[in-house]
Amino acid sequence: MKTSSKKSRLFGYQLLAQIDPFFLEPGELEAARLQHEQLAQLFEGEAFGKNPRLGSFVSGTVQGVDDKQLYIKIEGLKHDAICPINEAGDLIGAANGTRAEFWVTATSELQQPIAISRAKVGAWQAVEAARSAGQTVVGRVFSLAYDRRSRRPVGLRIIFDSPEFKGIRGFVPQSEIDRSVRAEDLLDTQIELDILESDATRGGEFGYLVLSHKAVQQAKIADLIDALEPGDEVDAEVKAFFKANPNDRDESVIVDLGNGLTAMIHRSEIAGYPSVQARQALAIGQKVKAIVTRIDSERGRVSVSTKAMARKIAVDMLQVGLIVEAQVMRKVEFGAFVNIGGGIDGLVHNLDLA
Repeated sequence: MKTSSKKSRLFGYQLLAQIDPFFLEPGELEAARLQHEQLAQLFEGEAFGKNPRLGSFVSGTVQGVDDKQLYIKIEGLKHDAICPINEAGDLIGAANGTRAEFWVTATSELQQPIAISRAKVGAWQAVEAARSAGQTVVGRVFSLAYDRRSRRPVGLRIIFDSPEFKGIRGFVPQSEIDRSVRAEDLLDTQIELDILESDATRGGEFGYLVLSHKAVQQAKIADLIDALEPGDEVDAEVKAFFKANPNDRDESVIVDLGNGLTAMIHRSEIAGYPSVQARQALAIGQKVKAIVTRIDSERGRVSVSTKAMARKIAVDMLQVGLIVEAQVMRKVEFGAFVNIGGGIDGLVHNLDLA
């Protein structure tokens, strides 16, 4: 196989460096070297410095202003940076020569003006202050985020409309969306969020802000559960039927107590059970009253009973002398046990039997 013997062509300093110094004028090689470095800097864009990285913070001086933008001088750049009026923040009306910090929102590989924002410097500072203080923030879900290959939803895209965080964007991963809601149902709604991570200098033009919807909801649920006590009466809405144990023949019920708090009615705590099954006594969307029977704060679980509620209503209606109908359930030596409805059993002693 033939190999090419062609050599790279040499110019200027490179060519002179190959010549015996005896044949060069004094200082000729050094002058050529300096000229070579200057030309290389011009071609590589280093003579005036490289554009700052997208999402970085830079310091600059106000050089001028018109009705659309401020012109900011940043040391090392050939052209003034552009700060749109709607991103000027506290620099609106500022005099020439005012120095301030800015956040880079758009840049270019070429030596062209970059876009910067003064307002977002304050917004990112507010985000970091909220994160450090453990404060929650409220943002609007403007879009679902999709995996580029599978096109499956992977989270929520958030934008902040409040003046404090105006224009800042964030992301809620699918794993940080509370399981009690569907991601699609949160579109175009304002939701309360917890800040997990924030870094304005990462993530490009929008920075890096990771948020959690689940953490806020879990904290709220914990507060709701702490406010409950066994025996409390609650309003509930039937949401689903399920088998509490794979071996159960009969179904139990999931109910919504409001504000995202759900509870279970075990099959044995359904009014009328076992004579009446869950789907015979209740329907999806039906509103019922129930009594709290069990609270597990560590696991975030609440159990309620419509049977206990029916019993309480029936007991409250009872009074001495009231005549009721009863069904004999079991006879014993000293009398008979009867059921008068509402989950209430009674004893009729032999002395009171006709």
